[in-house]
Amino acid sequence: MGFNVSYLATRLSAAELASNYRLELGPPEPEVPSSAKPFIAELSNGWTIWWSQEPDSFQLNKINPHLGCKQGQHCYVVSVSEFCMHSSIAKYTPISKRWSVAHHGDGNDPVHLKITGQPPKIFSEIRDEVLQRQRNQIVDAVKVDAVPDELKAIAERIGGSVKPWGSSSVDYAFDIPMLLGRHFFNFIYGQLPEKGTILQCYEVLENTSASPGKRSFRQRIFGR
Repeated sequence: MGFNVSYLATRLSAAELASNYRLELGPPEPEVPSSAKPFIAELSNGWTIWWSQEPDSFQLNKINPHLGCKQGQHCYVVSVSEFCMHSSIAKYTPISKRWSVAHHGDGNDPVHLKITGQPPKIFSEIRDEVLQRQRNQIVDAVKVDAVPDELKAIAERIGGSVKPWGSSSVDYAFDIPMLLGRHFFNFIYGQLPEKGTILQCYEVLENTSASPGKRSFRQRIFGR
């Protein structure tokens, strides 16, 4: 079925991130947790990654992303859903959203990209490289003589062609937002940080001591 993952990349330290979002952190560890628990990892390149994998954790893409930005700097939020082949990346400052790139691969258009704002030049380079691999991978379980006109049009638009029954069909465009993120902060979903690149890692704990006078962990994060 796949899974849903979100992660925030910031120049804030783990302590600053925890303070801004009122998170409770576990003790520092040299590696990420072996389970799917949410964690915050401080990397040797100066970036901090807050990782969340559902359904065992909260939805990171529903928080206020501006709180994740260091004053005068920016942060990135990446969301990935293998279940519906959706992926996205967005750049934020403390007061605004600068740009975003999103891919939805569950429809008839395998190269769909929704772009807001003005992504950096490197986006075009990554997109062109990935779509080069996407060419000629338009149709998988469709016979050549039964290909809808709209799929033929998609193939022509990206300079490819419809392939015969049984051919391979891979959603390469799904990786574009994650590859863009890796360019900026050298972290990508599906690959844990290389050994030696983590300075400290902290498991994000849920607050189980909520009382009538306190809001729960989820309430503090989501504002509910």
